[in-house]
Amino acid sequence: MTLRSILFMVAAVFMSCHAAQAASLPSATTDYAAERVIESGQGSFSQKVHVTKLKERAETVMQGMKMVSIFRFDKKVYWMVMPDHQMYQEIDLAKAAKERDASTITQDPTVEVSVIGPDTVDGHAATKYRMSTRDKSVQGFIWLTKENIPIRMDMTTTTPKGQKQQTKIMLKNLKLGAQPAALFEVPASYVKMPAMGGMGGSMPMPGPR
Repeated sequence: MTLRSILFMVAAVFMSCHAAQAASLPSATTDYAAERVIESGQGSFSQKVHVTKLKERAETVMQGMKMVSIFRFDKKVYWMVMPDHQMYQEIDLAKAAKERDASTITQDPTVEVSVIGPDTVDGHAATKYRMSTRDKSVQGFIWLTKENIPIRMDMTTTTPKGQKQQTKIMLKNLKLGAQPAALFEVPASYVKMPAMGGMGGSMPMPGPR
C-alpha cells in the first residue's frame, strides 16, 4: 500500500464531509479529540485526532513510525509531517483535488445532504444524514452528535476510472474541549520537503497494523 492511496482515501471522505458541513450541515459547536478508526478494503488503522474550526490533526503510527497529518482548510493546505525526521511536506488541497489519475478526490465538491433521522452511535445520540457529491464520486451516510461532530461515516468513493472504495470511519473515546493551537502548526525547526506531486506522490508506506 502506498502513502498516496491511504491519504487519498481518507482525504476524499474528510474533505467531502467538510464541504457538506460548510454548505449543508451544521458545524461542530465545540472542539474535540478522539480515536478515529478507519476501515476499508485496503485494511484498517486508527488515528488520534484533534479538531477545531477549519483545522484537523491526525496522528498515525505504522510499524513504529509516527506520521502526522494536519489539514488547514483555512489555508487550503495539508501538511504531512514526519516528527522522527523533523521534516514535512506541504500539499495544496486544490491541486490535489484536480488530479485525475488514481485519485478518489471528488472533481465536483458540491455536496447534497438529506436528513434520515435520529439514531445512536456508540452510546451517543446522533442524527443520520444521507450525503452525496453532485458527481456521485463520494456517496454514503454521516452521523452527527448533538454537538454536530461527525461520529460515524460510511462512504463509497469512485475514481474517475470507475474504481470503487468502501470506507467506514468511527470516532471512539470522544472528548470535548478546547485543543492547543500548537497542534495545528508545523514546528518552526522542521525542514520543508519538495513536493513530489499530489498527496505524497508515490512514497511507499507500510501497510496498516
